[in-house]
Amino acid sequence: MRHIALYKWRDGTSAEQIESALAKVKAMRDKIPEIVRLECGPNLADDAAGYTHYVLVEVADLAAFSAYKRHPAHEVVRQAISPVLSDHLSLDTEP
Repeated sequence: MRHIALYKWRDGTSAEQIESALAKVKAMRDKIPEIVRLECGPNLADDAAGYTHYVLVEVADLAAFSAYKRHPAHEVVRQAISPVLSDHLSLDTEP
């Protein structure tokens, strides 16, 4: 199962703040055992309605996805990056 998130940052968010936020996202890879694959980075599309970065998390199945979403490390990251996000979109799918 794949979880894809697109991020739109608040006006005035610095490159350093974005790098710090994405570093926190990447750190989940070592904290949440259900994560099979995690990647994030800039969105290269120029017509993405201001969504400049993406996160892709892959887990084995729906049960693993549920555990990932409930994991305390996920909640810590959500709370840490929410002050610099103006919006985000999520898509959950199976390959």
